[in-house]
Amino acid sequence: MTRGGAVPTATELTGPAGGAEAVRWAELTWARVATGRSAQPTGRAGPSGHHSEPGVHPDHMRPEAPVARTPSVLSPEAALERLGRIRLNDHSTSSVLDEIVGLAQQSLTGDVEASVTLIRSGKPFTAAYSGHLARDLDERQYGQGDGPCLEAATNGHAVDIPDAVGDDRWPEYLPVAVRAGCRSMLSLPFPVAEQLSGGLNLYGRETGVFDETGRGFAERFASYAAVVAGNMLAYEQARERAQNLQVALESRAVIDQAKGVLMERHKLTADQAFQTLARLSMETNTTVRTIAERVIESGELSGRPQQ
Repeated sequence: MTRGGAVPTATELTGPAGGAEAVRWAELTWARVATGRSAQPTGRAGPSGHHSEPGVHPDHMRPEAPVARTPSVLSPEAALERLGRIRLNDHSTSSVLDEIVGLAQQSLTGDVEASVTLIRSGKPFTAAYSGHLARDLDERQYGQGDGPCLEAATNGHAVDIPDAVGDDRWPEYLPVAVRAGCRSMLSLPFPVAEQLSGGLNLYGRETGVFDETGRGFAERFASYAAVVAGNMLAYEQARERAQNLQVALESRAVIDQAKGVLMERHKLTADQAFQTLARLSMETNTTVRTIAERVIESGELSGRPQQ
């Protein structure tokens, strides 16, 4: 399955593990571990702090085009088997969510659309969807601040609406859904990570689409799929951290050389030289390695050395 638009990464979903900020943090961490000091710079949160996250905004994570619908129908067993065969190193978190939405749609009887709602820092967004009906009805709920998908995602229990016409739980939302062509809904909890709750949303164009058998399978599928998505997210975060650490390690020689220049020219200790590089890095929003390269090339240091 493919999807157009911006693709959410693990960084966008849960916090930074890449970019200049994380590279700088990895450099600081390596150097401070080597000297036995704390890795937290004074007065600034690390990469896990929300304020330093690059590009984290739900609007940036919403796809601009739906997953292409496949006419083939899978049996529940085949859908679960394909779910279990997903290889994490062949995917991203975004593509796994796309796969989950596609499998859910193809394995349920009736005319069904599916989506995944994720809630991060109290803000819901649709991370994957199979068609415009699912996307539009998700976003209608976000705008109203209430609805079955938000109920499932925030409270962790299933919401079943066999007939939206006769249900009075969401009097503002359900009439809109009916006019859009949706007659039944099933929203299921989809917890991906500790700080990332979610829901798997199923929209039927006919009443009673999700009978007892269908609901039982959907609940089973959602619980398995949430585990797969959570594993993918953890794997992607670990991969990003490893990449950042590699960058930091490659910077070691450059930083050590720059420290030597500062120690010789300004009579600083090794720790004072690094503190000077780190301070300039924070002040200029530049990686420590870049600051170090400038020192090596020019032999000069912008700013007063830290004594």
